[in-house]
Amino acid sequence: MDTSIGLIERLCDCISDDRHQSYVDHSLCDLRRQRVYQIALGYEDANDCDSLRSDPAMKMACDRLPVTGDDLDSHFSTPEVHDYCEDHDLFYVFGQAGNARLNALGAPLLDQAKMLAQDKDGKVRLFSSFSYQAGSWRIPRRVVFKAEITECGPNPRYVVTNLTSSQPSFIYEKVYCGRMEGYIKNHKNGLQSDRTSCHKFEANQFRLLLHSAAYVLLHSLVTIGLPATKWVNAQFDTIQKRRLKVGARITELATKIKIQFPGAFPLKHLYQGLSGPFS
Repeated sequence: MDTSIGLIERLCDCISDDRHQSYVDHSLCDLRRQRVYQIALGYEDANDCDSLRSDPAMKMACDRLPVTGDDLDSHFSTPEVHDYCEDHDLFYVFGQAGNARLNALGAPLLDQAKMLAQDKDGKVRLFSSFSYQAGSWRIPRRVVFKAEITECGPNPRYVVTNLTSSQPSFIYEKVYCGRMEGYIKNHKNGLQSDRTSCHKFEANQFRLLLHSAAYVLLHSLVTIGLPATKWVNAQFDTIQKRRLKVGARITELATKIKIQFPGAFPLKHLYQGLSGPFS
């Protein structure tokens, strides 16, 4: 069907490929084709790309031989993203696809997890980190390894990061899984960033940019304005309903603006330390 209507080809014509071509392993159309096909099949999560990159049917759909053809992209991080973050002093934690070298480095810990799982109902999760440099990386980087045994068997996972002092378990569970999933949830559910009701791609892209700006605004409010309160871990919709969408009477006086909350407002005290006259 895609070949008949030329969907992916037309989609790629709307998107410029600004990547450094010497680093490119997968064309823009290949990436978009793989992603769109997976979403159409019900695999909406980008993490599914790593599981389906070797799937024979997916490879055939993307014009590759089912067995001997090259695997599809894992949709994890790329060298350009690492380089950009490091060149601009940005911290990062990205998912990293496994390979033979990484599996060899993680094998001792995974074997240990398998032994422990025999005495713990088949469920164990261990963490470690090591230095690793892929052939396309300009420098060695820290890789955090999760050696997990579930009811279905081994479930090894890798993330690459430039955080040097944090423990591996903290990076994976709190930063990569905990914080990142929370960030995405806030972006999507708290700000409805998945609404793409416009008919033009450029309009939806700009709309997403505005949603992202609103995200930065609310995230700054929570992390800078409410760092030592119970609200620091609250979801955006809670902040919106309990802290922002509040009824009040606003009066303009000669030298100031007075904001008066209802006497029964239970969170009135939280506003007294803010700039401006709250009463």
